[in-house]
Amino acid sequence: MTDLRKQRGISLPTAFSLQPPTEAAPPRPDLAALREDRDKHWTRLELPVNDPLSYARCLRNCVYYDPRGGQPASLVIYKWIRLASGENFTAASLGYVADCWPYVVEAQRPTRSEAEERRRRGESLPLAPDVRLWYPTVVLNLEVKKPLPDEGLEWLQLRIHSKQIKDGRFDLEVVVLDEHGDLVALSNHVNLILSSERNTSRRSTGGERGGGAKEPLSRF
Repeated sequence: MTDLRKQRGISLPTAFSLQPPTEAAPPRPDLAALREDRDKHWTRLELPVNDPLSYARCLRNCVYYDPRGGQPASLVIYKWIRLASGENFTAASLGYVADCWPYVVEAQRPTRSEAEERRRRGESLPLAPDVRLWYPTVVLNLEVKKPLPDEGLEWLQLRIHSKQIKDGRFDLEVVVLDEHGDLVALSNHVNLILSSERNTSRRSTGGERGGGAKEPLSRF
C-alpha cells in the first residue's frame, strides 16, 4: 500500500462538500453521548429479530448509528460507525468499511401497510416487505485519501449514495470521513440483488453426490 505520508506534489482546494447541496445532512453527533446512545440527533441501529436483514451476521462486526429522524433521502444513507470489538479502524480495515453497508435497497422497502395500500391501488410492488435479499459486491474500487494515525480511529462516518437500481444491479458511491469531516476514502461499487438463499443455502463438503456433511455456503 502507498505510504500517503511520503507523497509530494501539487495540492489545490476543491471546495469539496457532500452533494447535493439541498440535502439536509444530519448534524454532527456528540460522540461521547453517541457511544451511550444518548445523542440528540443520532441513534444506534437495532434490527428486530424478524427484520429481513437479521440473517446478515456481518452486521454484528460494527455498531451503526442512524439519524433519529430518518435518512434525508431514500437513496442517500448517512451513518456513523465504530467496531463492535472496541478496536479502532486502521488503514487495513478501510476496504471492509467501504463495503460494510451495501443495503441502500432496504431504504425503499415498503412496510406491510404500505405494500397493501399499493396493491389496492393496483401499483406494482418490485420489493415485498418481508423478502430476504443479498447484495453481493462484484466490483469495488477504493482510493484512500488520508492516512489514518498509527493507533487508528474509533469513529468513522459514511455517506452512501446509489445513482441507479435497475434489473437486479445497482451502483454505490461510498464516502468515508473521519470524525472531523475530513475525507478519508472514496469507493465505488457494483452490486447485485439476489435472494438471500443464494448466500445461506447449504452445500455438500464431501462424499457422494447428495451425501457428506453440510455447511453454510457463506457466513456473511
